Amino acid sequence: MNILIIDDDAEDTEIFCHALKEVAPDVNCLVVNDPKTAIAYLRDNQPPPQVIFLDANMSLLSGRECLIELRKMHSLKDTRIIMYSGYVSEKQIAEYSQLGASDVLNKPNSYDDLRKILSTYFVSRPE
Repeated sequence: MNILIIDDDAEDTEIFCHALKEVAPDVNCLVVNDPKTAIAYLRDNQPPPQVIFLDANMSLLSGRECLIELRKMHSLKDTRIIMYSGYVSEKQIAEYSQLGASDVLNKPNSYDDLRKILSTYFVSRPE
């Protein structure tokens, strides 16, 4: 399985990929720290990832704007897009879901919590 992380915080993505390798060593983790570069990459590369983790709060292009652009791509119609942020309100959860997010979650406060969340997505899930 291939996943893509779109997040402008390099430290967060490094921790995310490390935790992911611990819970799902067969998952390939690609990181793009610039949402505009990620959109261009996804337009030009096939096959698309099965899952995209998209940070809601980025500086060059918001996660909301990026989600809208990603959902316009026919090649991503079957890709799960999971929005995440340090804090996501009920209103934001509803909006992201309406815009096509498969799931919305708050960034966990600890490494162990991150591993637990990732295991719910990738452990014992058929590929």
